[in-house]
Amino acid sequence: MAGAKFFTKLDASQGFWQLKLHKDSTKYCTFNTPFGRYSFLRMPFGISSAPEVFHRAMEHIIEGIDGVRVYVDDIVLWGSTIEQHNKRLMEVLQQMQNYGLKLNKDKCQFGAKEITFLGDKLTEGGVEPDKSKVQAILKMPRPTDRKAVLRVMGMINFVGKFIPNLSSKTSENCYVTKASSSGQLVMNKNGDD
Repeated sequence: MAGAKFFTKLDASQGFWQLKLHKDSTKYCTFNTPFGRYSFLRMPFGISSAPEVFHRAMEHIIEGIDGVRVYVDDIVLWGSTIEQHNKRLMEVLQQMQNYGLKLNKDKCQFGAKEITFLGDKLTEGGVEPDKSKVQAILKMPRPTDRKAVLRVMGMINFVGKFIPNLSSKTSENCYVTKASSSGQLVMNKNGDD
């Protein structure tokens, strides 16, 4: 992604439903109703392997196209010039058309200078945390119980790849997450809460 200046984010509309099941698989996706027995002909939501199968299918579709990444039904592509970006976009769109996949136009962004993808902001300067996620952490009330500390730590860990030496900065919190019998926080070894 180094040198990228233009970004596009694509979203496969109703992702799983776009994949046809192999005829041998439909018998495993059968259900009963008061009106009879039916089988899915397309991949339904709720099957434990569906995300992996769909992701693998999407990886196959974009295989061989540089500057493109996929995560389940979301695709991001980039280019250092608008021409390079547009060439990659046309290749991806052609592949999507070849496989009969449709996009959700309301969730797509084309040729942007920055986009948010999987909670990260992608810009010409590189990858940085989404400011809304950072602001959400900063606006959280001071934790008063173990559950609240764990919630704050979970949010901090979400942006943790952008915080150098995060584990050493948060190691004191392991003392704080031990609750007393009353559910109140116990003091860490420095006496801070």
